[in-house]
Amino acid sequence: MEPPLLKAILERVILFFVPIALGYLWRWATERRAENRLVQPMQPPPAILIPQPPRAMSRRTTLWLAAAGAILVAASLVGGALWPRGPDRSVYVPAEVRPGGSVTPGHFEPARKP
Repeated sequence: MEPPLLKAILERVILFFVPIALGYLWRWATERRAENRLVQPMQPPPAILIPQPPRAMSRRTTLWLAAAGAILVAASLVGGALWPRGPDRSVYVPAEVRPGGSVTPGHFEPARKP
């Protein structure tokens, strides 16, 4: 795989998982805050303080977060199609196959002045 393609795929994968990661982070923070508010007077502190992972989210919540990730991915694809990343005032030259089977990759060239 070419590096630009790998970068584009990784961007979409990260966009998909951002809402899920934020959901788990929010859940962990709210559970931790709730634990700190609990007052348990007659119990000694635990000997070893090991942070516990957050409880698993319900399927419904996870599906909503995955749907939000899918919407982010779709928005990035639509945005990439509407606003390409080419330099200003440049023309995209598509890839072409030369005689002998070599392929010239697509690239941007500066626009020619009339």
